[in-house]
Amino acid sequence: MLSAFLCAFITLTIRSKYTLKSQYCGVFKMGTGPVKGKETKMKETELRETEGREAKKSQSKPRFNTRDLAFIGIIGAAVFIVHRVLLVVATATGLPFAAQFVHPTIAALPDAALLALVGGRVKKTGAYTLTAVIWAVLYVIFSVPQSFIYFAIGGPFADLVAWFFRKSGRGDSAANYMASMGAFFAARTTIGFFSLNYLFGIARLLAIPPVLWALYIVVATSLGIAGGWVGYKIVRELSKAGVMR
Repeated sequence: MLSAFLCAFITLTIRSKYTLKSQYCGVFKMGTGPVKGKETKMKETELRETEGREAKKSQSKPRFNTRDLAFIGIIGAAVFIVHRVLLVVATATGLPFAAQFVHPTIAALPDAALLALVGGRVKKTGAYTLTAVIWAVLYVIFSVPQSFIYFAIGGPFADLVAWFFRKSGRGDSAANYMASMGAFFAARTTIGFFSLNYLFGIARLLAIPPVLWALYIVVATSLGIAGGWVGYKIVRELSKAGVMR
């Protein structure tokens, strides 16, 4: 009788210890698991917030990398060369006002097509302005020192229009390229021409009749818009070929 009682007591004691141990281990596992999971989620949330802040900073303050600056420099130099070559061709024709009117009018088309490549490759506010400044500096060094405003003034206007299109989600549309180049050449043929004509009083420009000047504004701006469309087509083809990204 006593031996049976002892056996039953020992059996109950062992079972109770095993049950407590199992419950303790379960509580330990259940307690640590969620804590670790919570810490991981908090870290992931902080990482996403940090990445979001960095992305906003990069969008609000676009920075030009080395490739951007190299491309802008190449296009700025290319526009200057094309513009000068067309000046020689226009002057050789012997037409009246060839250098003052004929040349800048017909040059608007290839100039705009080249400038539009900057908008397709760089896609950052200030790219047009920087390209125009490079173009203007080269012209000041190798041609007319007073022409800086004339060649540089269109850049900020083109950047403003391009910024508006990118903000509205239409940065890759043909309308963006055409409107940007239209703004560029409208500013150049009005404000830029005014700076040459009245601020510096260049004699050969003062000789241009007002009607011819008005015609120059309309035709050059129209060709600038057409050049923006040509540039858009070139950007699309180069993008499809994987050359421009």
